[in-house]
Amino acid sequence: MIHLLLLMWALSVSDARAESYAYWPLDDGRGRVARAGGSQELPGEVLGTAAWDEGPSDRLPTSARFDGATGEVRVKEFVWEGGPITVSFWNRVDPGQERQATLFSLGAPDGAIRAQAHAPWVDGNLYWDYGAVSGQGRLAVPYREHLGRWTHVVLVSSGAGGGFRAVYIDGELRASAHRSDGPTGALRGLRIGRRHAGSVAEFRIERRVLAPAQIRSLYRATRPAAPRHEAWVSPTATGKAQLGTKENPHVADTAARFDRLMRAFADPGSWRRLAAGGAVIRLEAGTFHTAGTDWKADNWVLLSDWTLEGAGRERTTLRLDPEARRAEFGGRQRADARESVPIELNVVTGYGWKTAAHPIPRRQVVRGLTVDGQVSRFLDRYPHRRVRIQGVVIYGDGAAIENVRLRNLGSDYTEAFGGFVLSAASEQVPAGHVFGRGCAGSACAHISGCVYEGRVDRRVARSQLTVFIISGSFNSPGRNSDIASPGRVDLFHEGSYLEDNQVLIDDAGQTLPGGEGNLVQGFTLYNSKGRGRVTRNRTLNAAIGYYSDWNNGSDLVVSGNRFERAAVGISLVNDILPNFHTERVEIADNLITLIPRADGGRLGIRVRSARYDAAEDLRYYPPSSTPRYLKDFRILRNTISLAFPPSGTYYNGGIAAQEIDGLEISGNVLDRRLWPRVHVGPMVYYRPQGPLHFRNSRVLVRGNLTDRGEPAPYNDAEFVSQAVPARMRVGRPVEVAVTFRNTGSMPWSASSGHRLAAEPAEGSGLWESRLTWADPWGVKRVSQPAGEVVPPGRTRTFRFTVMPKAPGRFRFEWRMFHQGAPDAGQEWFGPLSPAVDVVVEEPGV
Repeated sequence: MIHLLLLMWALSVSDARAESYAYWPLDDGRGRVARAGGSQELPGEVLGTAAWDEGPSDRLPTSARFDGATGEVRVKEFVWEGGPITVSFWNRVDPGQERQATLFSLGAPDGAIRAQAHAPWVDGNLYWDYGAVSGQGRLAVPYREHLGRWTHVVLVSSGAGGGFRAVYIDGELRASAHRSDGPTGALRGLRIGRRHAGSVAEFRIERRVLAPAQIRSLYRATRPAAPRHEAWVSPTATGKAQLGTKENPHVADTAARFDRLMRAFADPGSWRRLAAGGAVIRLEAGTFHTAGTDWKADNWVLLSDWTLEGAGRERTTLRLDPEARRAEFGGRQRADARESVPIELNVVTGYGWKTAAHPIPRRQVVRGLTVDGQVSRFLDRYPHRRVRIQGVVIYGDGAAIENVRLRNLGSDYTEAFGGFVLSAASEQVPAGHVFGRGCAGSACAHISGCVYEGRVDRRVARSQLTVFIISGSFNSPGRNSDIASPGRVDLFHEGSYLEDNQVLIDDAGQTLPGGEGNLVQGFTLYNSKGRGRVTRNRTLNAAIGYYSDWNNGSDLVVSGNRFERAAVGISLVNDILPNFHTERVEIADNLITLIPRADGGRLGIRVRSARYDAAEDLRYYPPSSTPRYLKDFRILRNTISLAFPPSGTYYNGGIAAQEIDGLEISGNVLDRRLWPRVHVGPMVYYRPQGPLHFRNSRVLVRGNLTDRGEPAPYNDAEFVSQAVPARMRVGRPVEVAVTFRNTGSMPWSASSGHRLAAEPAEGSGLWESRLTWADPWGVKRVSQPAGEVVPPGRTRTFRFTVMPKAPGRFRFEWRMFHQGAPDAGQEWFGPLSPAVDVVVEEPGV
């Protein structure tokens, strides 16, 4: 009986297709003609770079792929007389491919009276136009949530003067209106895929408005079949465990049983059975308990082509269970060496090692659930043990974390991660391999639509947590221990992205405002070779919004993010590792608010190379070598402000960037209370061998404003010359001269607070050191005469008298200094004058 019903249903769908007014399956697979069905039977001509591609399902194995430029299918003889209409099709557009494109149009596209659809338009919305778009001829629905996968779209309208128009997606009504418009004359010609950057299949036009039940039948008849290997897991006993059915799911009512199930899905035998063709492990609504993964003894190992999917982050929770570790870590806690070994736990762990038996992992996906690390309960349970609890850690090409909530994660040593997407263990990957090469949209490594909520437990000594991170890898033979073979950097994630995520930190009870009490870093993207992006994310009360240091990549975009109540909004501080270069980076259109503090080091945006003080480090990583480590950075149209008015002196800066070859800082809006607002002069660091200067080259600073709309000035200087004797005597005055050129935008004068100053031996490079420092010359700062102004581009020779106080050898180094308003910060800018080692002799020598 069931087989008969299914046969009748299939025949009814087939009949519906045959009765279509016009139908192009777009499943030809080759050639330049798209065959037609329905009553019209007008074949289409395949034009431009349209091609045949994989279809949405085994029932629809082929589709037409359009390049967004010249490709399209055109049916010149098609004529539409108006009236009721239903248009249906399968559509796939990857994220980042939204554009000013028309998926189909009847008659002249973009005319006053239209019959067309944008799916989607550049703003991420689907627009269904039938009639005059200024009246009752347009309907719009959000479409971004459907990017990166096949979606069934049905568009209906009763036509001119009618009472209904609607959009259905995947068989469900998404938008409707009780009035409709439509053409009243003939529209000649049909174009499918005009400037559309995506794939289309099963395109159909009806001369009627299909009923909702008919639309659902169309969707069910062609939708992708369930994955061949699908396992439902229930948190409570609901029946006999049976693989692949929701009615009889696996049962995981304890942490041990859940972990045994996960191991069963991932052991070599089950892996071949489950993962071939893709495995989906579906967690039903409820709370699941797990013992997690110890990095020293993995007990949950999944390989390629798997998805762990909950019923939604509001409905499914995966919770780390301290009680489940009783046998391993229980008993009397001893304060000996063994107790100092940390507990390293991941709630979810993929498998990242390439071995002879298993190649580089691919397509590991976690979506639709809440991950609860229970760090507080672990601290209660094991008060003498160091704990590092991470959330979701997955590996390989196309790995993704989607629509996941994270809670109760953190670490009391080193760093923990919330959602971590990695390439793989570098030593196991062939040289030159690029993860995600040629990927697009959801096929690339990504973290999207995720949320971290809460705060890190206050009891931990160092609760550093980078919440969402994607990291490519690099090969490092001998861990860079041999200068002769410093390693190679050739493993990257290409096209990876972090998008539409939130990190919301409750700072109640933290030791410092702005998240420093928890040391939370919101987002990081390491080693993205091309097309990496960090967009439309938000942090609240995190210490740093976007952070990266150990980085090597190109073509990175950090844009459209909101980093609120932060210590630092965006920090890109590149380590000076062999072969590490970061170039073509755009930091644009971000909103950053800083917590005002009088401790220095806070910046809206900071970009520079890291510093290495030790002689051994400098042997391996010589500073400012060629080529530059940082190249071609654009910092554009960001808004940086203080979260609330400061109380007293503060040292909060706007934008500081050093050691970049090719730097543009333009169109930013900076709170007038920030100081310095823009800092592009060299950063100076000190070491026993002498100072290091991190300088920029090819710098353009223009069009930056304060929040009052005034030009935002900046300081910079260039050393010109100096006259300093190499020998002096205690107590004897000596005249010296030091000349600098004003290369910033601010005039120098005594009233503006610009001075020539003796640089302290342990200066911060950006702000004046708060340490006490010696004054061997009898003078620390030299002002210009009252009323004298040195405009940008002009030089100033500071002539002044020094009188050494004690015998010895002293380094004569001076630098420009700016003391802002009484409640503002202080700034060192420009280079040091070349060091002169002055020998100071006793008076009678």
